[in-house]
Amino acid sequence: MVRDFVYKWSKEIPLVIEFRHTDRYNNPHVSEAFYQLLEAHTISNIIVDTVGRRNILHMQLTNSSAFIRFVSVTHSSDYQRLNDGVVV
Repeated sequence: MVRDFVYKWSKEIPLVIEFRHTDRYNNPHVSEAFYQLLEAHTISNIIVDTVGRRNILHMQLTNSSAFIRFVSVTHSSDYQRLNDGVVV
């Protein structure tokens, strides 16, 4: 299903994809196939930064553009993390 979507997506429109279910990343064969699919079609993998949830941090770039989604959970370190962030 994802493969069909990727193959039909217009190459002229940039695309980023985020899968949130850990099954997509827990199996190395599944995750590697997913990353290869994104790389082959120049699609960015969304990197998620969530306090206390390093089990959902998908840290693999699949092209030259990085898309990082910062998730605030009103943790005491959120303000410092935002202040220390990179300004684009």
